[in-house]
Amino acid sequence: MQDNHAIYDTMLKDAPPMDVPDLARRGYRLLGTYSDIVIAGRKMDGDNYEFVTWLRGTTGTGVIGGLYRHNDLDQAKYDFIRRSGLAPQPGRRYDRA
Repeated sequence: MQDNHAIYDTMLKDAPPMDVPDLARRGYRLLGTYSDIVIAGRKMDGDNYEFVTWLRGTTGTGVIGGLYRHNDLDQAKYDFIRRSGLAPQPGRRYDRA
């Protein structure tokens, strides 16, 4: 984890604030978005980080259904690709073109 601190700090510093004002005030930075899925992160107290994936609300101005991952960006990235449909889902059939 110690090796990741510099990476996380740079990544969060370079990312724009969340476009949801309350979340931006709480320090969340937008790391990515695809369709209606959002991934964000923030630095917490000490050496802790929080990464979360949300679903955009129906109005597009808020988020709901957060999956929170503490100090685990890899799991948050997995949540993001799974929730967004970018990764195949187990048990689903995919046709080849």
